[in-house]
Amino acid sequence: MEEFPPPLEVLARERPRPLVLASSVAMAGALVVCVSSALAIANLDPGWGGLLAAISPAWYVGLAALVFAIIAGQRLGGVFAGLPVLLLQFVVNAHRK
Repeated sequence: MEEFPPPLEVLARERPRPLVLASSVAMAGALVVCVSSALAIANLDPGWGGLLAAISPAWYVGLAALVFAIIAGQRLGGVFAGLPVLLLQFVVNAHRK
């Protein structure tokens, strides 16, 4: 009879190591880049260009890294599938007061 949930060493063997590393680095980097760029423009007044023009390009790079982490997380499963989605919700709302 199999254990439920399986031990961590079994889960670690089933996941491709480079994909786990890439997903983890993408999540951490995206969080740092997005939050720091959102804090840099704390008092946002979008003006005529709108919100998309007022946000730093670094925020978009972090957003792309989170999209990569979400796609990789779908293959990895577990916490790697859910955490990037939660980070995406946080990052999209980080500029609000």
